[in-house]
Amino acid sequence: MADGQRVTNLARILLLTSISFAACSKKPPVDDWTTKPLAVAPRTVGSVTFEAGVPEGLEADPLIKLDHSTTFARPGALLGGIRVTFTVLADVAPATLADAERAANLLGDLKVTKRETEAGRFVVVTTNDKKSILNVDTWIPAVDGRSIHCTASDDEFETPLGNLVAIQSALERICQSVKAPMATPGSRPAASAASALVPDAGPPVQLPSDVKAFVEALGDEKKNAAAFRAFAKTGVVDDRLGKFSFDSVAVTSAQEAGKTTCYRVLGKIAVGAHAYDICFEGGKISRVTYVGLQ
Repeated sequence: MADGQRVTNLARILLLTSISFAACSKKPPVDDWTTKPLAVAPRTVGSVTFEAGVPEGLEADPLIKLDHSTTFARPGALLGGIRVTFTVLADVAPATLADAERAANLLGDLKVTKRETEAGRFVVVTTNDKKSILNVDTWIPAVDGRSIHCTASDDEFETPLGNLVAIQSALERICQSVKAPMATPGSRPAASAASALVPDAGPPVQLPSDVKAFVEALGDEKKNAAAFRAFAKTGVVDDRLGKFSFDSVAVTSAQEAGKTTCYRVLGKIAVGAHAYDICFEGGKISRVTYVGLQ
């Protein structure tokens, strides 16, 4: 989901590493965007063109550039505030409303305040204990078995949101504006471990024997933790590799940098795939970065 969840996780990481800056930054009023009209326009993400609206004044976020996802935010807002992300997923969508809820609250640290099926779309709303974050996640069936994951959120850090009802209504209106082409009303793309691939994954990656052995050792949480211990250098952090169980595993790309080669590894599950960048040096894992749920 792109990855709407992927982008959400990235934003959280940026928050943790930049909290001192964020605390000192002057933020715009919490509710100032809720009454602004939506700027509805055709948008192309990946190979899919669809119609969607974002509040007037929001611009594409230059810090988050992905082939199958686009994010909009207030100009100059490095962290928090209103953000809208549209992610195109290939052959991957929550099969049930329960799957959608799990995808929207992947880490289990949020409260689900709404979970409904509306016009063939799954809608999940989440917030935190302080009510300083509000997220609306919506999955819309699209053309050629794809789906569009709309994530609309408002994050004001430690400041409780001023009017949750108005903000939720505005966030839901954003995702309701998405009109996907050539999708049968109420239809949903089938989700399976075999088809859960990111768009344009490309041909299989040729793996060295040590990397191949590591990938083949992955599976459930215990196997993932054991494989990491066997292959990782001392002091390397697994970054949630041992937190999830995978139905199957695929490597979609490799990038060399000197003596280090980093691989994009997908741990496939029913609602998508957990993506990791895993770097090897001298036959051992030198770094693991959790990218998010795709």
